[in-house]
Amino acid sequence: MAKIRQTSRSLLGIVILLLALTPTAVAATLSTSRTSSGNLTIYSDALSAGWHDQSWNARVNYAETRQHAAGRASISVVMTSGWGGLDIRTDQQISGSTYGQLTFALKASRANQQYAVYLRDASGGNLTHPLSLANYGGQPVPNRWTTYTIPLNDLGAYGTSIGHVVLQDASGAPQPALYVDEIALTGHGQAPAATPSPTTTPTETPTPPPTPSPTATAASTPDPAPATDPSAPLASASGLIWSADSETGNLDQWTAGQYGEAAFNSGTGTVTPSTDVAHSGKTSLKLAISDANGTSQAARIFRWNDPEGNALPESAYYSVWYYFPQNYTPAEWWNVMQFKSRTSSSSVDPMWVLNVGNRANGNMYFYLWDAMHKQSHDATAALDLPVGQWVHIEIYFRRSTGSSGQITIWQDGTKLFDLDQIQTTTADNQQWSLSNYTDNIAPSNPVIYADDAVISRDWVP
Repeated sequence: MAKIRQTSRSLLGIVILLLALTPTAVAATLSTSRTSSGNLTIYSDALSAGWHDQSWNARVNYAETRQHAAGRASISVVMTSGWGGLDIRTDQQISGSTYGQLTFALKASRANQQYAVYLRDASGGNLTHPLSLANYGGQPVPNRWTTYTIPLNDLGAYGTSIGHVVLQDASGAPQPALYVDEIALTGHGQAPAATPSPTTTPTETPTPPPTPSPTATAASTPDPAPATDPSAPLASASGLIWSADSETGNLDQWTAGQYGEAAFNSGTGTVTPSTDVAHSGKTSLKLAISDANGTSQAARIFRWNDPEGNALPESAYYSVWYYFPQNYTPAEWWNVMQFKSRTSSSSVDPMWVLNVGNRANGNMYFYLWDAMHKQSHDATAALDLPVGQWVHIEIYFRRSTGSSGQITIWQDGTKLFDLDQIQTTTADNQQWSLSNYTDNIAPSNPVIYADDAVISRDWVP
């Protein structure tokens, strides 16, 4: 009889233990985040064991209880500076060939928030360009949770190890709270399908992330080429050299770290902060001239140093958003961006100029002027310059007084010019200028706006 009682008590204890171990409790006792379905949980109410925060330019809360797609908590992340990132790092050796997808859920707190995702290996190297969420179901919205399923092959994970999962700002400006939940590696890995070898060496041509241009036709969609040299992740804390969003209401961001002024105007030219229009925030730069009907007028603002006073590097990406409020017709030339070099103590000469011209129907377009060799270059993609909307111009510039330079230019992600193994300067220094500069144009008082200027070692979306 005593043995029966003892056995009953043991069985009762087991039943109580099983009842106490709810699914949540069971999950909490596991030393690994691998689930019975074969998925690997990274975040669900809390970071799984072996995962740690390594975010930058971001304020992160891993226990946000007011918003959650499942369970009782989510991650809230506020990007405190442009190109900030939520970076979750693991101590484990995770094979990118084991799983098929990265899945997660997002909810924005404000409309038009923009993000991209990518993976890093254990040493912190990016596996691919960042992938815009616009290509995987759209950017997150504030009124509902959006679940994303991104193939690991797209993220370059097959055949290597995963060390970081990164969700990065893609707007170039601070962003309000984004809520992130239910991050996991799911499915089964499969070798990517073989693709034909590219016609050019991948290490020679910087290529943007495979984000279609909103204004381009299918024929002019940028090549979704692999990561190249120079590597092209979003501008990060390490890659960002300098940026200006004009939200200070003055030109201090442009003068920081430079000797003297940044604005060099001629005639009627002025460069001033303006709240007329803005790409982000409330303020942009207004470049205005008047009476350009036979005499040169110029509004120009320059960068030639980083904020610490160091000269600009041999190669970098130069990015800015422009707004043309109406159509203008230059009589001969209209300089809106240029690279110059100081060739003597008293002379700073133009090397390359991005000009605006007009097609037969009057629409504006970009063409490139090689000021050293007095040669004009037409774009390979026949894109018009939009009026009344922001347009993104990005230039990869590699300085060379010989024949190893490069200048590649994109408009809204579509490659317009790609000149490699060329001379790009006559002196080993450079200055970058945003300009509204011409001697004859109609109407004769053109105004353009510029915002969110960035110089970076990395591609800027």
